[in-house]
Amino acid sequence: MHLMLIMPCAKRISTKNSARVRMAPFGLTVIASLTPADWEITIVDELVEEIDFSVQVDLVGISSFTSGIERAYEIADIYQRKGVPVIMGGFHPSAMPFEALQHCNAVVVGESENIWGKVLDDFQQNKLHGIYKAEEFHDMKGLPYPRLDLLKHKERYSVSQYIQTTRGCPYNCEFCSTSPHWGTKYRCRPVDEVIEELNRFDRKKVVFFMDDDIAAVPSRAKELFQKMIPLKLKWISQCGVGIV
Repeated sequence: MHLMLIMPCAKRISTKNSARVRMAPFGLTVIASLTPADWEITIVDELVEEIDFSVQVDLVGISSFTSGIERAYEIADIYQRKGVPVIMGGFHPSAMPFEALQHCNAVVVGESENIWGKVLDDFQQNKLHGIYKAEEFHDMKGLPYPRLDLLKHKERYSVSQYIQTTRGCPYNCEFCSTSPHWGTKYRCRPVDEVIEELNRFDRKKVVFFMDDDIAAVPSRAKELFQKMIPLKLKWISQCGVGIV
């Protein structure tokens, strides 16, 4: 089976503009890590390459923010006309699943760790349909490593090494998508598992932490940062103003 995972590029963004910050589609590398080893997986990020619609695939997964959803629906419609099943996910389809279903066979709402296996099973049994949502959030323990090795043209990204150590936010701001998508409970990966994954990275390159607020629990952040010191990594993350 050949699974193609696609991150569409918003129409107003030029892929030739080398001045803008380019972030890799981390979510697609997570989906790839959850897919059985006997599947062939291709990740296509329109920010750095064009989609070759002539490539034969069995299943297409499309992740999109609101900024790129118009293009995402165009891509989904093309594959639907070719008879290829399409699954959509990401922030916009999760927030507007019934809208997304007009362009695809199924929508994965929210995070995928506890539901992706069911989605693939249904696909292989020709029962793929509707909205899939896990009954509970993942506890963040024992997560597989994202398939960063599947990213192409890494030299075109501002950062090529990514890791996620926390999810969720307790603040639930009305303008933010973090809490609806990841939940209001702040969930943390075991620090030792994070350090083990960081040890796999090239220490000459920058690491980007995908956490929305890496320091929401100061005691946990301090433990992580202290254990990172021997690694001598250059890294970037986001955090709330509460850390000041």
